[in-house]
This record gives sequence, structure tokens and C-alpha cells, in this order.
Amino acid sequence: LDFDFTVYQAPESAKTALAGIQRVTPNGATATHQAVSILRNNLLVTDPVTGWRNLAVPTVVVFVTDGAASDAKKTDAQIAALDAQFGYGLDRFAIGVGEYNYTQLLELTHGET
Repeated sequence: LDFDFTVYQAPESAKTALAGIQRVTPNGATATHQAVSILRNNLLVTDPVTGWRNLAVPTVVVFVTDGAASDAKKTDAQIAALDAQFGYGLDRFAIGVGEYNYTQLLELTHGET
């Protein structure tokens, strides 16, 4: 988890924090399934610690990925669990950088472009 909205509330501190985000897996793998799991289990929980207020407030999720998921089956399962948990209640965007997998970006966003 690289960004906590309860910590970075001022625009300048948020920009500095975003600029400092580093690769999560040093071996070069793209652990998309872990990112979706963290989103589901640690961020999108109604809790003052995370700052998320539930679907009563529009929720935007932005995935930034540098390649194809290292474990497509686990990623598909996590995306299915995200869909089951929130349906279309989240506005989901995906940004591909480098050699990204377009199909996977579509899966992350309900197939919307």
C-alpha cells in the first residue's frame, strides 16, 4: 500500500507521495492479484483508518500496471471477487505503462474503455 488518503490530504504532499511510489515486487513480477486483494481487504473497508466512507460517496479506483499479471488465474479470481463485492459501484480506471496487457486493463475496468 503506497498511498493513504488519511495521511496525504494536502495537494502538494499527495503529489510528493505519488511521485515516490516504487515497484512493489523487486523481481520484476506484476502482482496484480495482490493489488486487487489489498484494495478489497485493506482499502475498501468502511473504517476511519482507511478514509473510505463506503459506496454512499462516489469511489474512483485507478490501477497503474507495468505489464501482464504474473499470475493470471489469481488475478482473475481477485477481479471476480471485487465484482461480486462491489459490482459496478466503483468507477474503475486502468493505466498501462510500458509493455502492458490491454486485455487485462479491460478486465480491471469491467471492459470499459
